Amino acid sequence: MPYLLLLLLMLPGGVAVAVPPGPEEFGRQTRQWLELQRSQLQASRHQDRLAPEATAKAKQRMLESFGHAIPDRYIKSNFKE
Repeated sequence: MPYLLLLLLMLPGGVAVAVPPGPEEFGRQTRQWLELQRSQLQASRHQDRLAPEATAKAKQRMLESFGHAIPDRYIKSNFKE
């Protein structure tokens, strides 16, 4: 407990105010993130793959989706079945 009091006494008396970054800072940060993704410097070596059963089911769903006709319109104007 005395260490906490000592620490509090050592803190500066001023109050720090956080200033939100400007648009140029957001642009810089965005470019850094995109470069990090592009370079794959932080990429995992883990190959994330589906289990064979899940892969087979996904392929089957995809093939079955071709059995349905593409509708002329996606939004019904009267909102009734």
